[in-house]
Amino acid sequence: MPRRKKKANSDDHIDRISDIPSNVIDSILKHLPIDELIRTGILSKKWTYKWSFALTLEFENDFFQKYKHLQYLETSNIISNVLLLHIGPIYKFSLHIPTNIPIKMEFLSKWILFISRNGIQDLKLVNFQINAYQTPSHLFSCQESTCLKLLSFKMSIPSNFKGFKNLLELHFFCIRFESNALDSLISGCPLLGVLTVSPCFGFEHINVSTPTLKLLNMEGDHIIKLVCSERVDNLTDLKIMAKKPWDNSESGRISYLIKGMPNIKNIGLGPGCIPPQMWQISSNCLKHLALKGVNLNEARELLWITSLLKSSLNLEELFIKCDSQVVPLVEQQQIVLESNCNWYYLNQLQIVRIIVKTVDKNELNMMKHYVGSTD
Repeated sequence: MPRRKKKANSDDHIDRISDIPSNVIDSILKHLPIDELIRTGILSKKWTYKWSFALTLEFENDFFQKYKHLQYLETSNIISNVLLLHIGPIYKFSLHIPTNIPIKMEFLSKWILFISRNGIQDLKLVNFQINAYQTPSHLFSCQESTCLKLLSFKMSIPSNFKGFKNLLELHFFCIRFESNALDSLISGCPLLGVLTVSPCFGFEHINVSTPTLKLLNMEGDHIIKLVCSERVDNLTDLKIMAKKPWDNSESGRISYLIKGMPNIKNIGLGPGCIPPQMWQISSNCLKHLALKGVNLNEARELLWITSLLKSSLNLEELFIKCDSQVVPLVEQQQIVLESNCNWYYLNQLQIVRIIVKTVDKNELNMMKHYVGSTD
């Protein structure tokens, strides 16, 4: 009995948590909120400084809610101390600046300088303050970055900026660009695969000339006057949404843009983006099509939609939303539908959603044309 009891007591004192493999520890640490991350130091002696080697640091809403009783300078000092005590690389850094806790620019600049020297790869800066911050100049020194997300900043490009040679994703929300800043940034990212501009200001055109681009997402309240692309062979996803309709010349440029996308799989177009002339894409790669703000009273738009569907025999999902009041189809529109739809079939179509404010017999006939042969 004593021997058995002694063995049980020995088992009780085994420090199992210290023997967890380092890769498992890293996986645990990167999912913890920053305050819990630091408290892991009390788990065992071997864990005392484990948090300081964490590859991910996120100061987001939960962090600022926890310390909302502090003065904003005290909160900034906590972030500064965490960075000063950190050891080794920081691959992911996220900062959400809340509406009720302003961050001084000098603090923000120092933090970005620190992470720029520690191998940052994924950087997210989200500003919920009323006024936009100026983008810290040290951000352009984050040369190892592969993903950059910014919300509510003013951006100008330093004269010595050489580009982000490793950047794969750019996501801009509510950014006000100085003259040519957006073009300069895009042209300096030779590996760029994903670009989001939603909604941003201070530019009149986007010149997408990166051959590696696969996803382009543009949304905004204003008209994007020019979409110019030299090489889009690898583009598979295109989404262009604007609350205000575009004029015919600009929607025509979208037509030109899409015609040069042989591998396009997903297309989403908003109000006024439907090109003024009929066209066909040059491949059967298109799988998903979403059209919002369609005017079903316009014969031109009906013709464009049917032309697109005619050349998209492998389409799997179709979504059409009509924002205008639909009136019964006139004879000319009925002829357009029947002459362009009655001979082809979308055998791969699986999901169809067509939203209109009112439906009559003619609209039902139109839907039947679109999906008549699908199961």
